[in-house]
Amino acid sequence: RSGRRLRTGRRGTDEQDPKLNPRIAHVSSVHPATDARIFEKECSTLARSGYDVLLVATGDAPSEADFRVVALKRASMRPVRMMLGGARAIRQALRFRPDLVHLHDPELIPFILLLRARGIRVVFDAHEDIPATILLKPYFGPRLARVMAWFGRMLTGAVDHTANGVIAATPAISKAYTRA
Repeated sequence: RSGRRLRTGRRGTDEQDPKLNPRIAHVSSVHPATDARIFEKECSTLARSGYDVLLVATGDAPSEADFRVVALKRASMRPVRMMLGGARAIRQALRFRPDLVHLHDPELIPFILLLRARGIRVVFDAHEDIPATILLKPYFGPRLARVMAWFGRMLTGAVDHTANGVIAATPAISKAYTRA
């Protein structure tokens, strides 16, 4: 994409033109912008390393961010959040024109193909065993939980075939993905 490459030099150094800094968008329609793992361990670290970073997440934007933050209003109703929250978050990320998008929620998996079709690299952050977590959700009855868990297995398989990489939170979760 327009000559930009993933490089690791610090922003503003003589050896690297700032226009070549890769643009990385972290996207969550569920986690708050203040989530310590995403905000500090991932986004802040990348920004300090010279990457151009955007965080799209729910809640208020932290004032101490040394990167861009788009704070989304979290929908109060779960079905609305699951269907529309992801689309709103991805739209904000696309405005940033990222080279790489790091997705943090299963609800965002269906957008991987859209991002890849636009030439954007995608990493999925697997925080949980999606099918097992679905089976534990109290708001699904037993039958619907089994159907949704099957759908969760399909989503896990879709990540393996479409994402450029997977970051698994634990070794047990990484077993569900060949790209972890």
